[in-house]
Amino acid sequence: MVCGYLLAASFLPGRVPEVLAKVLRKAEKNSTVVRIGIEVADDSALSRLPWEALPDPVSGQPLALHRLVVVYRKVPESPIRVVPGPLRVVVAISAPTGDGGEVLDYEMELRAVLTSVHGARAGTARVEIVPFATTTAIRNAVRAEDPHVLHICARGDGNSLDLEDDEGGVRRVTAEEFLREALPAGAVPPVLALAVRRSADSPAVQGFAAHLAGHGAAAVINTEQPVGDQFTTRAFASFYADLAHDDRPDVVAALAHSRRTVHDQLAASTERRDRDLAARDHWAAVTVFAGSGSSVVFGPERSQPTVPGRAVTARRGLPDLDAVDAGEFVGRRADQRSLPKLLSRGRRGGVLLHGIGGVGKTALASELIRRTLERDPHLALATVTGVANVDSVLRKIAWALRKQLIAADQQAGRAWRATLFADNRNAPWRERLDMLREEALGAVPALLVLDNFEDNLTHGEHYEVRDEGLRAFLVEWVRATANGSLLVTSRHPFSLPDGAEGRLHRHHVGPLSFAETMKLAWSLPPLDELATDELHRIWQSVGGHPRALEYVAALLARSHGHAADITGRLHEHVRRRLGDRADAWFTQDRDLDTAIADAVTEAADDVLLDQLLAGLTSDAYSLLRRASVYRVPVGDEALLFQISRIEEWPTWVLSEAAMRDLLATGDPHAALQAMPSTPRPIVVTADPAELAKQVDLLTRSSLLATDAATERRFVHRWTASELARRWAADDDHAAALRSAHQHAAAYWLSDSADALPETDDVDKLLEARYHHLAAGDTAEAGERTKQACETLRRRGAWEQERSLLLDTVHALGPGESSVVTLLNRLGEMSGHRGDLTGALHFLHEALHTAEGLGDQLATAAAHIRIGEFQHDHEQYDEADKRYREALDIYSRLADESGIATTHYLFGQNARACGDRSSAEAHCNTALAAFRALDDRHNQATCYQLLAQLADEQGRRPIARAHYEVALALLDEIGAHSDAARLRAQRGGMTARNGDPEQAAEDYRNAFAVLQQAGEIADAAHIAEGLGELAVSRRDAEDAASWYQQALTLYNTTNDVRGIASAYYNLATAALVHHDFPTGEAHGHHALRYYTQFGDLRGIALTCGQLGTFALVRKDLDNAANYYRRALEASLELGDDQHIGGTLFNMAQLYRTSGDTDATRDALQQAQHHWARVGYERGIADAQELLDQMR
Repeated sequence: MVCGYLLAASFLPGRVPEVLAKVLRKAEKNSTVVRIGIEVADDSALSRLPWEALPDPVSGQPLALHRLVVVYRKVPESPIRVVPGPLRVVVAISAPTGDGGEVLDYEMELRAVLTSVHGARAGTARVEIVPFATTTAIRNAVRAEDPHVLHICARGDGNSLDLEDDEGGVRRVTAEEFLREALPAGAVPPVLALAVRRSADSPAVQGFAAHLAGHGAAAVINTEQPVGDQFTTRAFASFYADLAHDDRPDVVAALAHSRRTVHDQLAASTERRDRDLAARDHWAAVTVFAGSGSSVVFGPERSQPTVPGRAVTARRGLPDLDAVDAGEFVGRRADQRSLPKLLSRGRRGGVLLHGIGGVGKTALASELIRRTLERDPHLALATVTGVANVDSVLRKIAWALRKQLIAADQQAGRAWRATLFADNRNAPWRERLDMLREEALGAVPALLVLDNFEDNLTHGEHYEVRDEGLRAFLVEWVRATANGSLLVTSRHPFSLPDGAEGRLHRHHVGPLSFAETMKLAWSLPPLDELATDELHRIWQSVGGHPRALEYVAALLARSHGHAADITGRLHEHVRRRLGDRADAWFTQDRDLDTAIADAVTEAADDVLLDQLLAGLTSDAYSLLRRASVYRVPVGDEALLFQISRIEEWPTWVLSEAAMRDLLATGDPHAALQAMPSTPRPIVVTADPAELAKQVDLLTRSSLLATDAATERRFVHRWTASELARRWAADDDHAAALRSAHQHAAAYWLSDSADALPETDDVDKLLEARYHHLAAGDTAEAGERTKQACETLRRRGAWEQERSLLLDTVHALGPGESSVVTLLNRLGEMSGHRGDLTGALHFLHEALHTAEGLGDQLATAAAHIRIGEFQHDHEQYDEADKRYREALDIYSRLADESGIATTHYLFGQNARACGDRSSAEAHCNTALAAFRALDDRHNQATCYQLLAQLADEQGRRPIARAHYEVALALLDEIGAHSDAARLRAQRGGMTARNGDPEQAAEDYRNAFAVLQQAGEIADAAHIAEGLGELAVSRRDAEDAASWYQQALTLYNTTNDVRGIASAYYNLATAALVHHDFPTGEAHGHHALRYYTQFGDLRGIALTCGQLGTFALVRKDLDNAANYYRRALEASLELGDDQHIGGTLFNMAQLYRTSGDTDATRDALQQAQHHWARVGYERGIADAQELLDQMR
């Protein structure tokens, strides 16, 4: 006040006060507004003076507090840009760190701003918070929103503002820099509000605001108060409320009214603190710069209003990064600043976000990804949600990389080919990952996101990744993958082998602060309408938990009680939970103790869920329980399935031959009913209108959400798990949940099931399997596993199949009979991969499981599987023992089919041992039994073995006759694939007997049938046979073509033995074609695979081949090394044929190098070994060379 009088004495000389007094009396009489503009040069010391404090000559009170006076700082007038309404405000709060000086308290400033705009948002105003106050971020927000007001909170000295740089540090910005960098040309907001915080001892300077006022803004509001000032917060709250509710808001008049009104309210308050604040005359530091005394920036013609606190449709966030709209994310500011740096290009490792369910891990992950992509827009983003395996992860990574390569127009080259190879589920995952590292990730960095990763963890005291393949992959990814980072969200932190989890920065996602809760309340209208103190009590009561806050909003929206009632019940429950710690908890004002917050949230859940559930009808409650069992979003058809009646009808799958037999009976219907059938669920559909009513009720309660992108329904994971925990302890609820899981399984097996994007029939089977397991239907779960594995096997998805088998074996345990089949399949797969030890382990586990179950048939079958494995690996005596064990069991059980099968296997084993008479006797015994059983398929199998025996004995007409009988039997029962395999075998016999054309015809017919049937492995074997025929006629080009097809097919099934064989044969074809470089490359691939699974015969052959290639190019040292390795492998095998061949090759090498003695010695040793096996041709060739040396 004193300053005002001094200013009047110094600057209002003569008649000025008299004229002003006359004007004010006239205004009082007519109730008209007087607008007084004070024009002071902005670069002079006078600009710092409080001109708003000039006294009214009539009453002596400051002009700025006169009810009819509008005081403003006059600047050169510029055209006012009118922006269509409703009111839009962009707010940027600058709280840089790391400069060592005093900085803004972001949480306090955010609360002040939110309080300021609360009244405006109660109208139709839209407020956008800029997360980081950089000039670029401010410019982007202004461009996107086209606001009426840009509100800046920052520290400054009047001539500059302390904004933030990209790293969060202080960046001092002048008015010229702010205009150039933060405000788009031609789109400067009509109103700029500067809440400039200065320290108490710094002088007030208005230069920054005055400069902005002269460059496009209709009005610039400036406040310069010490940090913590409350007058400014209240003034802005009044100002924004006036703008939002006035049809033609005048910015200058609104500011004058707010400044005066807040001062009058404080002065008249009964609170001493308020009166003291009024006495400090802080109103004088709130100034407005304008070109005229009236600035209307929008009028009554407004666009469609934005609904305040608009309800946000639930979004799942990851994979499309739309958990909330850009700029709508609530809080976690420090995390947003620091964590993206750990995910950027060139980093190894990554970030693990862990915390209680529903606390916002996925939402934070989405925001971190958004920030990371802002820093590096060329980053490839691969996201996997829920249950994962190596194949699904690599597939997502490959696709993400390809999208970036397509965007860069690089659909060719090594990086592109690497992504295609990585997507090939048939190759070992380590090779695919290595290829990505070497060829793709150097060009395109990748961020792998694993959301809801707790689905992949073991349960117990310590959490580990359940799937061994995924576990090993993550170790490789975080440790050794340059330009490949990892972001994981999980309820629980977990460990990796050898401490590899240490490469992940663990970050606990804790509760929201109160300021963050105020921002979240914008999207929850019932909370947005609460007074600040009411919202504060609720925040304390739910532990700052976002999902619990949504529960409270749902309860308020449904009028289940006033905020005070709900808060009272919450407080009472929290006090019971915390005991002596409750008082300390309820005194927390801004941030919550993370260690206690989870316990408070759990206590609040009990109260909130009880109230929400109490408001449901019985039908809606039942639908919620049933909908909660789905672990992926589903369409309404899936929910309709849950409330429909399901009946099981029998179905039969019959071959053409079986159908003919059925029709030949006198009563086909009766005969069909007597045949074994498979039950199939048939749905008696409920009323969709009834479903719609329940869905609407659940949606309004917030217990059922809708995925905005797919319009599918889901119960939030956190809600579902809380409900499941409650219901599990109640027998009635547990039974209802079991029924819901059974309905869900039936849905996924039905034709109605609608797969999610990027899913297929296997995914449906796996969803059904999950629900079978949850319902305790272990036998059904085993069947779904077998069905899924059959499809995966045809695709060659070995890693995924193995992972699924192991997981199911673990889930079912040793008490389930289907585990025997699964273990046998694991043994078979391990054998194909060359892991003989692992194969025998699984086969013996199958045997022990069958014995433990007391299942004699399964035990006999397990003995046979072990025997077959030993037979395939030339352990004939051991195989014979296993077959005898099986025969004993079948004989005790009088199982004629099992007895016949065992005799057939005895015959196979005898044939391999060279005992053809015993083989034929066993085979004939089996054939007679199968005839008695009318088992035509196994009859054909016996005839096949008899044909092989006849061919080996030179009885070729008999062999052909047996083949014809076998083929006729198989064709009769429609076993086309088996018939094709038999034709291929007959082709082999024909080729050996000198009829290559007939052999080729059999092979080609068989190949076509098997390839069409998806019998990849057998088709590959036949392709190799066609290649061998081509080599025999010296057609290297045709041979290479067939061998390449074989290689492709073996890769499809991930058959490493087949892959090695195909590479070896490709090398042979190249040798015939004299394409030595290509042949040598193929030979190296073959040797790598043979070495991988320890195939000594393959190593011997391939090393001999590579030695020959080295010899051709005169690399004698390498040739000698390869021949030496071939000889060592052959000697270990004890194979005289191979030993003689290798010694003959070494003789050629010695001869080339001129070592006559070594040549002669090697040839004589070769003759010795060949003589032991009767290889006359080899002996003759060696003798010819010896004769040439004489």
